[in-house]
Amino acid sequence: MVYNAKILLFGEYTVIQGSPALAIPFSGFSGRWRTNRPAEAPDLLPFVQYLTGIDFLNETLDTAGLEDFLRSGGYFDSTIPTGYGAGSSGALVAAVYDRFAHSPIKPATPEELRAVRSILAAMESFFHGSSSGADPLVSYVNRPLLFRGNEVSFADIPGDTAAGEAFFLLDTGIARQTGPLVKRYLEGCRDEVYDRRIREQLLPAVTAAIRLMLSGGPGLFDAFKTVSRAQWALMPDMIPPACRALWAASLDATGWGIKLCGAGGGGFLLGMTRGIQPRELDTGPISILPFHPAGHKI
Repeated sequence: MVYNAKILLFGEYTVIQGSPALAIPFSGFSGRWRTNRPAEAPDLLPFVQYLTGIDFLNETLDTAGLEDFLRSGGYFDSTIPTGYGAGSSGALVAAVYDRFAHSPIKPATPEELRAVRSILAAMESFFHGSSSGADPLVSYVNRPLLFRGNEVSFADIPGDTAAGEAFFLLDTGIARQTGPLVKRYLEGCRDEVYDRRIREQLLPAVTAAIRLMLSGGPGLFDAFKTVSRAQWALMPDMIPPACRALWAASLDATGWGIKLCGAGGGGFLLGMTRGIQPRELDTGPISILPFHPAGHKI
């Protein structure tokens, strides 16, 4: 069984103010269980101890079986980069739940999605101090999901993008921590003027982009560019310095744009083109990874 990475297409930060957020599994990076653990593989026994120490998780999971598997040479082999907001810990949590839960829920309804999400959130909190459960849920169900507050539902993304439109990731080469970036954003939102600008300029653009993404209707590229310009104006601290010139160049470009892909500060940036192919862009030392919004690399 393969557990894919996660990409947040739209909704970073604005989900805090009530906008929807749209996330997809991404097969370009993934993890799976293997045996014959190499020396450099991460030690997961402290994670097992954490799971064992929380009563409802210890009851939900076969923690003894997980520990035996790890001690006998089992390990989670992952290509998902850490510190990129791509769900590296989420994929691991999904894999543990899927293989070692006594009766893993296979969610088919929003209610079942919420139930699984709460379990996965408690599990992933070991790695981050707290977790929304979104990343492991995307990896576990391996389908696009739409989040709004505590609500979550399956999302259907059209199989074909509009003619001439394409998506890509930009690899900044920078690992970062999400927590400090979110803290900085929340502190900024204490300013009523800044909070109002987020709600009036960025939030409607994000909501429109998600609606167009799911409907397949015209105007997605223009909505993407609106999000890009708003993030440039409102979230400069989240844009890695090495990427600022490229982002600035995209603002006036008619055929391409870039935006944050998660918390920013490094990791991946999300790009979109219209009328040109992503690999035709000159992004200098920043590598391009084209992908289909349904979640697979091209």
